[in-house]
Amino acid sequence: MELTVDNTNIPIPNNSEMGLVTLNLFMNRLESSACDSLGGDLSEFSNDEFTAIEFNILLYECNYPETRDFQNAYFYEFYSGYPTNQTFTFNYILDAGPNEEFQLTIINGGGDTAIYGNAALSIQDNTFSQFTLFPNPAKNELFLNSKNTTGNLKLKIFNIEGKLLSTQTVAIQDQTSIDVSNLSSGMYFLNIEDENGSKAIKRFLKE
Repeated sequence: MELTVDNTNIPIPNNSEMGLVTLNLFMNRLESSACDSLGGDLSEFSNDEFTAIEFNILLYECNYPETRDFQNAYFYEFYSGYPTNQTFTFNYILDAGPNEEFQLTIINGGGDTAIYGNAALSIQDNTFSQFTLFPNPAKNELFLNSKNTTGNLKLKIFNIEGKLLSTQTVAIQDQTSIDVSNLSSGMYFLNIEDENGSKAIKRFLKE
């Protein structure tokens, strides 16, 4: 994870209070943990931004000055995390690349950035704009609709942390069914790869 606030990179402390900085995005909830934990309700989610409301922080025994300094920048400055009924809009960019890894960049209203994942990644291929997913959110079944495409597709489902959950190869049809009944509620990413190795990412929510 990389954090930049006011054009300054904020280092993650390397001490016994800090492990990995985690982020979980659900249909209506954002949660992140460093030493303490932050949570906020999500009121809107689109393809490139989300709106959060009523951030709150759970405080634990975090005593090192470098831990407190990092969390002040991360929770209070980047996410504006204090009990409030204000809303905050964030943009996000998801990059897909080799080695089955992702990089998620979140940008707040002031232009500060939080980057989750550190793999060397490439931008998604826009030639896949002919693909659509529905329904979104999905309950048990997700449909991939394709136009003017032939051959086979390799489909991979990842969770928000970039963990590969399933892989399948399908023959392209006008409408391809994808079973998502075994997934927990939350946000996921469908990696679409054609026979030439071109890739694209589609986001979907599981109810």
